[in-house]
Amino acid sequence: MRLCGTSPRVHLGVILAVVVASPWNADSQTQPPELPVTASFEVVSVKRHTDPTVQLGVRQVSESRFSAVFTVRTLIQLAYGYPNSTLFTNQVVGGPAWIDNDRFEINATLVGPLGLSAGGPPVRLIAMERSLLAERFGLKVHQETRQLGVFDLVVSRGDGRLGPRLTRSDGTCLPPTFGASSAADTSRYCGVKRSTPGAISAKGMTLPFFAQLLSFVPDVQRLVRDRTRLDGQFDFDVDFAPVANAADAQAAPAIFTALKEQLGLELRAATGPVDVVVIDAVEQPTPD
Repeated sequence: MRLCGTSPRVHLGVILAVVVASPWNADSQTQPPELPVTASFEVVSVKRHTDPTVQLGVRQVSESRFSAVFTVRTLIQLAYGYPNSTLFTNQVVGGPAWIDNDRFEINATLVGPLGLSAGGPPVRLIAMERSLLAERFGLKVHQETRQLGVFDLVVSRGDGRLGPRLTRSDGTCLPPTFGASSAADTSRYCGVKRSTPGAISAKGMTLPFFAQLLSFVPDVQRLVRDRTRLDGQFDFDVDFAPVANAADAQAAPAIFTALKEQLGLELRAATGPVDVVVIDAVEQPTPD
């Protein structure tokens, strides 16, 4: 798990390790999906971080140590995104202003693996984060489904033609093998081949899965639904500006333009049901 940078975004490489295809199927008000395991940090230190220039994110995570600087809202996004990796900012509803403004340095020790299986989501670490929020911040939440802004991924051209950098897969790549040796030849396998803040390329990927990846691009940051009506697997390569208003944005187009010009796809604003976590109670952390 890695979350760092000038804003609380999750890098696409992290999402690939924990994202799954099935969204929550919630009633109007329920409890968030339960984790398959319960766990707590062995020793935890939580201190207010007063330097506003320090980047939010994980400094160290291993099978023995966890160190990070987070706001409470960001930590909730990570702890309650299961099974879909992380929540967007608008999926955490309520709470006082300090959960967005106050930064906390968290140092903790843990015992055992981060997940239950090699290559699987770090559910034990997520359980520890939930326990930390409950024990030190008095967090109580519930889940609701609300109508929020979303994007629909559609074919942009009226004649249905795709862009020059989106083609149907020839079917020769192999299904990805999790936990494979680092020395293995990954070029033969389907999946993401390049994932940076300004580029995504893949072989043998379905467009619904691609839509999930687009959801976490900084200039998107909302649920993306596949409405292309294109079945099967595709190869694609798209380059875009990591953030449209960044100083170097002129070197590459914004993600919305890049999708049209390079892939022949479009993100259209829409409204749809989105699961949110509602904060019922939260407190300033108890002292160490």
